[in-house]
Amino acid sequence: MLALIKKIAQYLVKNWDKLAEWIKKVIVSIAGSAIVDAIIRGVEAVISYLSSLPSSVIEYIAKLLGL
Repeated sequence: MLALIKKIAQYLVKNWDKLAEWIKKVIVSIAGSAIVDAIIRGVEAVISYLSSLPSSVIEYIAKLLGL
């Protein structure tokens, strides 16, 4: 699961500004608004934040992003 979390974190930090608004809204809706702050702070912050979420949320975000 950690490898998937790292992949998601890297993707989100690199591509957040390029993502469609509806994708951003879905991610915030399922992961919480604090994920945006983590994305701003960088990959390690996103990894830490995502690690506290249920695996079903991680898997859904990965699927949504095509990872």
